[in-house]
Amino acid sequence: VALGNVFYTLRHGGKALKSRVGASEEPDQIEYRGLRDYLKTGFILLLPFAYAISLKPVGFYAGTPVFIALIMLAWGERRLGFILSSTVVIYALLILLFMVVLNAPLPQGNVSPFYDISAFMLKTKTQLDQLF
Repeated sequence: VALGNVFYTLRHGGKALKSRVGASEEPDQIEYRGLRDYLKTGFILLLPFAYAISLKPVGFYAGTPVFIALIMLAWGERRLGFILSSTVVIYALLILLFMVVLNAPLPQGNVSPFYDISAFMLKTKTQLDQLF
């Protein structure tokens, strides 16, 4: 693909790229129409901080699916089925990456119901490790 782009640029010059998406030199204008837009932007900016602060008491295993679903809602997604299925897929990929591939320790949480979720996940991983 990269060689094709180089060949296309050499053959047609830089003028052909002006109509392509993302090739504009002018910055995009962001329009805030009211207080709701400001609050939505603030929520999107504060949500990762709230997630980071909640990792110690809640833990990765219980907090991450909630964070994924909330960030999708904050970005404007309203289809419940899409939010749930995307959350499950993203969460499964994160668990696969950190627990199986990297074997990295994740925050477990120290509040009772969330700690129990973490203990279940770690027990399941230990049992899977013993099988293979």
